[in-house]
Order: sequence, then C-alpha cells, then structure tokens
Amino acid sequence: MRPEDLIAAAESLLAGTPGEAQCRLAAQACYTAALHMAAPHVGVDVGRDPVRHAKVRTAMRTSRFTGTPPTHILVLANYFEDLARLRQHAEYWPDQPFDADHADQALEWMRGVLAAVGR
Repeated sequence: MRPEDLIAAAESLLAGTPGEAQCRLAAQACYTAALHMAAPHVGVDVGRDPVRHAKVRTAMRTSRFTGTPPTHILVLANYFEDLARLRQHAEYWPDQPFDADHADQALEWMRGVLAAVGR
C-alpha cells in the first residue's frame, strides 16, 4: 500500500460528518503514511525494527537523514512530531475527546507533504 492510499482513506473517513472513531482512524492513517514516507530517508526498516516509531521520530526531529532528502521529506519533518502526538492521542487516550479538528489538521499536513512530492 502506498502512503497516498492511506491519505485517501483518511479523506474518506472524514467525508460528511465523521464521528470520533472515524477522526481517530483518519489521524492514525495520516501518521502511518508519514512513518512509511519518512523511514527510508532515516535508515529505518519499519517492517523489522521493533522501535521504529521512536527511531523515525527522533531522526525526523533532529534532521538525521541518510543522504539529501527530497523536498517532501523536509516538509514532512515540520509536521512529523505533531503527527506522532496526534497518533498517540488517537490510539492510547480513548478517554480524552478527539474531534474532527484534530483529524483535519493531520490531513492538511499530509496533503501539504503530498503536494511537495516531486518538487
């Protein structure tokens, strides 16, 4: 599956008047797309590394890339930490409200990343 497919899924989840579950799933999809986009550029194998989330998060926060990253990865670096926080909120704090504004923000960030692909 491509990251673009996950973003499209997030868009579908947020169409109309999404409930809290759809908002949480959309934010998770955006983060998963971001993780899979970023990982190759920071030397992390997401399929094999048990601490992949922490490694990618740290590398993106500190700009530790394995070579010169493409523009969209530099754009993603601006949002990755916030996407990770939204994902944690969506997945691990079910007693705290998670509304469409949270999910819309994650989707907006990832649309910006996708717009930068190939620039």
